[in-house]
Amino acid sequence: MSSKPSIFSQINDISERTKSKDLPPVVLLQGTESYFLDKALEILENNLLSETEKAFNQNVFYGKEIHANDLVAACRRLPMMAKYQVVILKEAQQCRSLDQLENYVNKPVESTKLILVHRKGKIRSNSKLGKALKKFLVLTCEELRDFEVPNFVQNYGKQNHLEVPMNVAQLFVEFFGSNLQGIVQTINRIKNDSKTEGMKAISEAQFFHFASIDREFNLYELQQAIGVGNFDKTLKILMHFGQNSKKVPPVMVVSSLFNFFSKTLLALKLPSERYKMNKAIQNFASRMNVKKVTKNISILQQIDLQNKGIEGSQRNDLALLKELACRLILK
Repeated sequence: MSSKPSIFSQINDISERTKSKDLPPVVLLQGTESYFLDKALEILENNLLSETEKAFNQNVFYGKEIHANDLVAACRRLPMMAKYQVVILKEAQQCRSLDQLENYVNKPVESTKLILVHRKGKIRSNSKLGKALKKFLVLTCEELRDFEVPNFVQNYGKQNHLEVPMNVAQLFVEFFGSNLQGIVQTINRIKNDSKTEGMKAISEAQFFHFASIDREFNLYELQQAIGVGNFDKTLKILMHFGQNSKKVPPVMVVSSLFNFFSKTLLALKLPSERYKMNKAIQNFASRMNVKKVTKNISILQQIDLQNKGIEGSQRNDLALLKELACRLILK
């Protein structure tokens, strides 16, 4: 059985079909990954019509502001001095009457290209509208998992004539996770810097500089220290965060470690998933058990409640993060 095409090949297919004018009358862009949704929408907005044609034949609506009946009325208009018109519904998930598009989608106007952009989720595939949309072009953009991000980093670097060695690609993953916008912005800053003109490869030093990250005291190094059970370094980094909490506030530390411990639990419960995790998680999982990791998550939750003033007496960030370091189970 053939596997599902990657999101990259699907977006490339949309680009090719747009150029060849081989696009169906209805296109659905949906999912939770804004970067890919924006990329696909940009291709459609910029290439379906010429700049002259857009003035009369491209209309953009927002789900919160329009009823499905009005959208259908716009779709049934004839194009002016163009082969077809483009109607775009952004934030389709906010359109309460969206299901009422079913009749139109079953019999769309061939001279209209209707583009639905449904963010933060998907249209139910078993609904009447969902079933009707299956006949056309549907692009579902889900967030990449950590082990998929290095490939994205290297591909995006290549598109910008920059080589991203695997060790640097892993740094992007450790610091940005699946935040593709942050990754793209950092690579763009490296590309646009005059000092790096003609550069072939991105170094670790350049990554830390352009990502504006302290090379010694950062969340990545904290996870590495916890991964190998280094209490002294864990305490040192958390104390540094406590003294510089405007840059790295406790809520950011708690969020990062909650993600770290949650993935460790997954690695422990599903060993087949462990190889997909980063080295720090693999190291930590090799020495921990479910009970200890669950206890760490409980400690994080208590620290978070104290930070928000919900539980215990209010303390400064340094004292709070020092307590966190002393309470975490590292071995």
